[in-house]
Amino acid sequence: MIEIINIKGFSLTILHIVLLVVTWMIVFFLKKKSNKKIEVLLQKYNWNFGKENVLNKLVNQLLVILGVLFSVAVLGVGNKVFSISGILEYKLFGSSEPNHFKVTIGSIISILIIAYVAKFILNLSKSLIYKSTKDKEWIDEGQQYIINRLTTYVIYVLVFFIILKSLNVDVTQLLIASSGILIGFGLALQLIFKDIISGFMLLFDGTIKIGDILEIEGEMVKVVQINIRTSYVKNLDSKIIVVPNAKLTENKVTNWTISEKATRFNVKVGVAYGSDTKLVRELLYKAALDHPKVSKNKPIQIIFDDFGDSSLDFQLFFWTVHTWEIVVIRSELRFRIDQLFRANNVQIPFPQRDLHLISDKR
Repeated sequence: MIEIINIKGFSLTILHIVLLVVTWMIVFFLKKKSNKKIEVLLQKYNWNFGKENVLNKLVNQLLVILGVLFSVAVLGVGNKVFSISGILEYKLFGSSEPNHFKVTIGSIISILIIAYVAKFILNLSKSLIYKSTKDKEWIDEGQQYIINRLTTYVIYVLVFFIILKSLNVDVTQLLIASSGILIGFGLALQLIFKDIISGFMLLFDGTIKIGDILEIEGEMVKVVQINIRTSYVKNLDSKIIVVPNAKLTENKVTNWTISEKATRFNVKVGVAYGSDTKLVRELLYKAALDHPKVSKNKPIQIIFDDFGDSSLDFQLFFWTVHTWEIVVIRSELRFRIDQLFRANNVQIPFPQRDLHLISDKR
């Protein structure tokens, strides 16, 4: 066997070079084929979910890692001091005792492979959950999100313990040793832990889901995302607000979505004293009846609310399923009411006050 290099017992021969070239030719061939196969497979089973490039990158990176390992194995042929097991077991730091914590080149490679495989499984699980539940009537988008979240957290926990195991960490001893620290953190971070517990309650309970329309402290918002500690909601100005989960479980929150499909709202209006109240009632009813987003299957009610200081006060009650658009619907109803009142000479008064001036004549 013709040697090219021989340094301290390590020899590099033509055979090594040929095997290295063949190894990397196979790696690049598999990378090219895998990219096409993944794309065809996803299209065949309709599993396209916006992560195709991520899957290709993960597979390519795994192939490169395997190529490196095979290259080391090839270089170890005929070299007693150079072997793949020796390189993988080379200790970077930690205890020299067996079954004690230590970091080796092999453990770092294992962690990288575990991370890549976990990321691949996460993306695949999202696709499978979406594929298996998208046509089911008993599950909605919010419940799909909850299943995805719980699956993600379970995978994260499993990966964490697998990584600890690869580093020869005794998990039982670690928990015992850190119990006092955890108690101290728990007392110091009560609010954070309360939010985390509330996050699990929201995910498991399902009373508040993605897409639900809530009223929090008088403000209408839509749930965009539920995380373990905080949730993201969007207000009518399309601004994202971060809400601690405890605020959603402990405070009074109105969920317009689960209340009923249609929700009742009202518009207040006052007319001048002396106005024909029967005509006012008919005009208010017509304004609601003409609006396309006001429900016609629910009663439209006109209430003579009170004799005000400057006006006869009325309330128009109506139902709509378009809860998120209620600000616009109310505005359009007010425009229509003003138009009808003007056409029928019904006046909307403004507050009037009598001012009496008393002169002090001395």
